[in-house]
Amino acid sequence: MLLGLNHLHSAGYSHRALTPENILFLNEDHNVLKIISFGSSTKIGSADFRKKYGSPLYMSPEMYAGNYTSKCDVWSAGILLYIMIVGCMPFFAETIPDIQKVINKGKIAKPRDWKKVSEQFKSLVKICLSKEN
Repeated sequence: MLLGLNHLHSAGYSHRALTPENILFLNEDHNVLKIISFGSSTKIGSADFRKKYGSPLYMSPEMYAGNYTSKCDVWSAGILLYIMIVGCMPFFAETIPDIQKVINKGKIAKPRDWKKVSEQFKSLVKICLSKEN
């Protein structure tokens, strides 16, 4: 997934709406992945690139603020990786304003099984779900 995003970003585009629905595994071994649904993608730096776009639970704090870079896709990938390994959302609330507050705080949920997760994975999630400076 990260290699696909790197390719997209290298071409000068950002997906902006990476969610589980936009990821397909192409074989039974789940080792070939395809990113789909590029209706949300736009040229990095274009006028459209400043518009808020995406699903609230997958949007970066910078996306909510309307001042983001292509790292917004890395944030969404971090959310997806967390879901795949941990089995729940790293940030959750009932309303969009509350979701935004939880995401802005940046405190990742650590369910009971968090202790079983490898330090390498925790480090990767921390990198993906870090705010831009």
